[in-house]
Amino acid sequence: MPSKMIIKIQLSTLFILAT
Repeated sequence: MPSKMIIKIQLSTLFILAT
């Protein structure tokens, strides 16, 4: 399981929610 991918998805979700 690529941790970097999960982190990127989480960051993207956070960014979308923050906007």
